[in-house]
Amino acid sequence: MKKLFLLLTAMLAMQLSSFAQKEQWADSVISFSSEYGVSPGGYWSASQIIGAYNQWPNCGDWVTAWSPATADGQRESIVVHFATPAPPEKIEIYETWYAGAIDTVYVRQTGTTTWTQVYSATAVYTACQILTINVTGISFNIDAVRIAINSPAVLGWNELDAVRLTSPPPVISIAKKSVTEGNTDTTNMKLTVSLNYPSDSTITVKYNTSDNTATLADNDYVQLIDKKLTFSPGKISKKITVQVIGDTNFESKEKLNVVLSNPVNGTIGVGSANGTIKNDDVLRTENNLSAVMLIKLWPNPAKDVINITGLNANSITDLSNEDLVITIIDIFGRSIQSEKILSDGSSEIYFALNSNVAAGAYFIKIAGNEINYSQTIIVE
Repeated sequence: MKKLFLLLTAMLAMQLSSFAQKEQWADSVISFSSEYGVSPGGYWSASQIIGAYNQWPNCGDWVTAWSPATADGQRESIVVHFATPAPPEKIEIYETWYAGAIDTVYVRQTGTTTWTQVYSATAVYTACQILTINVTGISFNIDAVRIAINSPAVLGWNELDAVRLTSPPPVISIAKKSVTEGNTDTTNMKLTVSLNYPSDSTITVKYNTSDNTATLADNDYVQLIDKKLTFSPGKISKKITVQVIGDTNFESKEKLNVVLSNPVNGTIGVGSANGTIKNDDVLRTENNLSAVMLIKLWPNPAKDVINITGLNANSITDLSNEDLVITIIDIFGRSIQSEKILSDGSSEIYFALNSNVAAGAYFIKIAGNEINYSQTIIVE
């Protein structure tokens, strides 16, 4: 039983470690008010705060900690930098001698000069401690921490050994993208998936496509099912490629969905995005211009029936002997009603609108071997 418990504990630790938050130590000192030694490398110099702690949990007047130049002469401060900009979740400051003098702590938003206060307290003496600051309400990346010390309030040498920044797992987000459809073959639509900061671990996320106004039934795009995107350590941007299928049909712009799921070593921020297919086709009067020019659609605006006349009014092409497909398309490119009209030799078609066609603006499309024609109609 003990062996089983130890095995389960080890497995749990491994599982938790795969979702570990990022931890990093200060990698340099940006500025300081004073130092007892001389940086870099001098005993009690500001540079001693860089990197992991040296003495903790041993309290004492250690040469490997930063100490101000005087014990109680003035307020003191130090600004430390972190190599990987990341959002703060927890800040730990290792105070190894005459602790408790820290009264304010600020973080700097990466790429700006904006500082945000994350800690405020009255300076009160304690022998030594890890000052732990749990940060909430900050989602932006930071690259520096400023520590202010009320040295006169805590008598003695107020010494700091190290500063550690802990960040939540990287956030995975996807951005929308649009491409022009094309008339033949396929066009690659590449949507960017990004992390808010680079990870030391491999991050993966699954993704799928789904219909919006662009549909698989209309052969608008190639479906992606249960695909996986992998970010190697240090990488922050990847692409998802969706193949858009070209055609020569006049359509309004259409959208498909790309959805993220099942992240590993990260969390999902913006988990879905639209891919927009922009129409590059025109309202066409082909394949037979002379025939199309004689076609009339009335009334327009229409209520429940559209009359289509002139199908045999041209001696070159007699469309009255051709089977036609008539489709009503809304402004979002969705097919609302579509019917195949079998040839009966008539020069006129009475096309009854069904209950799916509400009042509004539409395209009516007439398609056959000799014609591919679209026109705007209004339904009252």
